[in-house]
Amino acid sequence: MADWLNTFFASYDHTLAAAMHGVQTAFGNVFFNLFSLTSKGGIPLILTGLILLLFQKTRSVGFRMLFAIAVGAIFTNLLIKPLVARPRPYFTEGTDYYDWWLAAGAQTESEYSFPSGHSTASMATAIALFFSLPKKWSWAFFFYPLVMGMARVYLMVHFASDVLFGFLFGAVGGVLGVLAANGIMRLFKGKVKTFWQEWSIVRLFRKKQDS
Repeated sequence: MADWLNTFFASYDHTLAAAMHGVQTAFGNVFFNLFSLTSKGGIPLILTGLILLLFQKTRSVGFRMLFAIAVGAIFTNLLIKPLVARPRPYFTEGTDYYDWWLAAGAQTESEYSFPSGHSTASMATAIALFFSLPKKWSWAFFFYPLVMGMARVYLMVHFASDVLFGFLFGAVGGVLGVLAANGIMRLFKGKVKTFWQEWSIVRLFRKKQDS
């Protein structure tokens, strides 16, 4: 599978990687490295979802976000990555990707390349936020995975096709996660109504202050 991806997407991957190399700068190296950290292992996004759970008004948003990330991670990290086992672009020395990777700061990654976990998690998050918040402006969250995908190709830690499929799996995982979260929230509202609808960290601190 990895060999087929390398062959079928060879022109697509090389063209976009060359384009990103063409805009590499010292500032870009720092910026895209820091931006990638916002989805490193999905941990910052998971923490954000957990924080949203603490507040009554954002609890449903956080719940959908966590489920979307979880389903996307199952697809990407547990199933597809070890199955495809595609090496990173910089794996082979002497290639354009290797030289461009050095120019971008030589950031190393421990897992396989396909698909991009960062792209999956960021797209799943954007999907969850899009379906949870007003559509007039929630579409803006899709800029997050777009920039994340650019960052992964810029740093030469992913092929452009890794990002493309990461977006696909993230979108599917995001939709399935939102649907699952919606079903569970309906169950919670019937079984644990007081906790789900009324408890919040804000109310907890207010009670402490009143006492």
